[in-house]
Formats: sequence, C-alpha cells, structure tokens
Amino acid sequence: MAFLPYVHPDDVDDPLLKDAFERAFRRKGGQEPMSLRAHHPWFAHWWYEGWNNFRDKSVLEYEILELMRVRCSTSWEKMMGLPDCHY
Repeated sequence: MAFLPYVHPDDVDDPLLKDAFERAFRRKGGQEPMSLRAHHPWFAHWWYEGWNNFRDKSVLEYEILELMRVRCSTSWEKMMGLPDCHY
C-alpha cells in the first residue's frame, strides 16, 4: 500500500488552504482529508470552494444536505466495491 504523508498546516502558504485547515480544526473534523488534499492545491481549491458553495449557498436545510452526503457515500460503496462506511 502506498504511503502519502500529511501536509502540515504550517507548511501551507496558500490563504484559501490555510482557511480550510483552520475551519477543519475549529470543527474538530476534516483535518486529515484536508492535509491529504493539500498535496494537490488545485484539487483542494476545487473541493473546498465547491463544498462551501454547496453548503453555504444551498436552499436546502443542513439535515437534507447530510442525508445527501450519506446517500452518496453509501452508493459509491456499492458502485466501486468499497467496504461498508457504516452509515
């Protein structure tokens, strides 16, 4: 299995990615995925901006957004033959 080290928040110069790390630490979740995404800043930008737009500018309530996230996660398991995420 390949090893991909985490990017430490102090090693990031990009203001958007620094903001993403700070939000993840305040939320007490998401630091590990964000430090993996930071290996490819273009992807991290795409993911972070897309998620913020979806969450902040959506007309749906938070609970509905969470149900959609869970549905996507569980459907990807079946499509890609991944192990159960235990949602």
